[in-house]
Amino acid sequence: LRNPISVIATVGIAEAATTWSIPENLLTYQLPFINIIKDDKVALTEDDPDIFELLVQRLYAGELNTVVTDSEPYVKAWILGNKLECLTFRDHAMVQILHRHK
Repeated sequence: LRNPISVIATVGIAEAATTWSIPENLLTYQLPFINIIKDDKVALTEDDPDIFELLVQRLYAGELNTVVTDSEPYVKAWILGNKLECLTFRDHAMVQILHRHK
């Protein structure tokens, strides 16, 4: 990731929005949603910043290091992964859901 071009990802609406600066190479490696990047920016106003943070964690760490006992965040993560066509994130979320319902 030498001299990366950063993409500014804004997730949520108005005061509840959170912004991340993520190297474009990292996004395009994991996510085929490159087509929604406009002028090095992504606006996901309908999505939950806390769930997108799980995706960012997965992008950087390759796993989710979050201790969550409830399935709901992982259901939302699965929906986000499906929306963005990030199959590894989506599949990891499903594993977490199934793990909580053994």
